[in-house]
Amino acid sequence: MLHAILNFFSFWDNESQWIAWQVGFIIFGLLFTKFLAVGLGYFSKKYDSPSFDLFADAVRLPAFCVVWYFVALYTIDLLTEDWLSENTQGFWVAITNGGRLLFLGWFLLRLKDRILKRMMEQRALEGRPMEVSSVQGLSKVGTIVIGIIVLILLNDFTGLSLSTVLAFGGVGGLALAIASQEIVSNFFGGLMIHLTHPFQIGEYIQIPSLNIEGSVEEVGWYQTRIRPPSKTAVFAPNALFTKTLLINQTRITHRLLNEKIQVRVTSLDSLSLIIQDIKAFFSSNPSFDPAEWSGARIECIGPISTLVLTGLTKANTLQEFYSLRDEVFLQVARIIISRGGIIALYIPQAIEVTT
Repeated sequence: MLHAILNFFSFWDNESQWIAWQVGFIIFGLLFTKFLAVGLGYFSKKYDSPSFDLFADAVRLPAFCVVWYFVALYTIDLLTEDWLSENTQGFWVAITNGGRLLFLGWFLLRLKDRILKRMMEQRALEGRPMEVSSVQGLSKVGTIVIGIIVLILLNDFTGLSLSTVLAFGGVGGLALAIASQEIVSNFFGGLMIHLTHPFQIGEYIQIPSLNIEGSVEEVGWYQTRIRPPSKTAVFAPNALFTKTLLINQTRITHRLLNEKIQVRVTSLDSLSLIIQDIKAFFSSNPSFDPAEWSGARIECIGPISTLVLTGLTKANTLQEFYSLRDEVFLQVARIIISRGGIIALYIPQAIEVTT
């Protein structure tokens, strides 16, 4: 094609023609990218549409790159005197059509990222922020869909035979499947995490079978990063969460307060009054769930009686629960002292054995 065009300038020597066309390609690339930048800026101001701004921002860089990709490609073909396009037609079709599709996939990935970002900003302005893990899940699903579309189009536009690809897959597919079994299981494990939402980024989880607990920092394609209280980084394969018991401490609705305290009183009437006062305190405290029983009961009675403090608290975090427990201990101690009781401390007695 280029050789035929050059025949119109036969009065030039070959070297001059090559230089002219190389300069022409570069000028064309510069003019086209400038025209594209000006055009996108003009229509962005004219329509003033967030949707068009997303499109313009996503298409700008891939469009510039695809122009210079073809400028470089045709320059190489010119330097080889059309040998690349005429003698290796299959390869030429693959790199031209394949290049277009790869840049199309790049544009779709950029558009996907910007749409998700706009959705997050819009939901935040409405007071309904999106969870980070949900956004990551949508992003990964979108990436998979775009990748599948590009692969199918590559098969159609590059002249590759799908039956040939499948035949090659039949020969090496078994070995590849065995080698990548863990990779595939972890990939789908991560996908199931995003679909079922057993935990979100920032939540505190426990895996009792492996003695692992901590805050979730990242859910990746292959593994999940957990930060335990010791602040070391724990990386758990995503397939692990589909095979083992998981406890999500962040989503707990109540925390059980179940503590024992020993008291010494001078009469049973004093003990009865202490129990009544403790029940009244629990009932009046809004941190306890009124739908569940809470208060104090006698576990054993004697010179030193044991009381059990029980109640379902509404505290979600450990910090809230520990603060409430401290408040309960202090108030119960005040009640015991006000009723003439004494908090008894259990001191184990040493027994001397003589032989």
